[in-house]
Amino acid sequence: MHKQAPLGTMAFAGKDTMIVKVEEDLLLETAKIHSISWKESHTRFCSEDFVELHSVKHQKTYPAGEIGKGKRLFMLRHDRFVGIVSVKDSLIENLYVLPEEQRRAIPASQEIVT
Repeated sequence: MHKQAPLGTMAFAGKDTMIVKVEEDLLLETAKIHSISWKESHTRFCSEDFVELHSVKHQKTYPAGEIGKGKRLFMLRHDRFVGIVSVKDSLIENLYVLPEEQRRAIPASQEIVT
């Protein structure tokens, strides 16, 4: 038996695991994941000053700009929001997962409920 997922989401089997379409109300959560993940992935080859420019406040404008370019943004929720991705046509971009959630298996059924 499947529960009906809210419009704009896809629910997977598993404890509070779902993909959620990013709308205006989730831009701050999206910015947090983007900022934390971006900083972690760029500290090895960017200056500390440049990395620190990518604060949550600064990054909040980035996902809004991507949506403005016609991209669809989605967040992975697994007990809490842990990752983001943008999609336009067949192009996947901006795939960021919180560092502490990387390399972890997230349970999902092979059937997606829309």
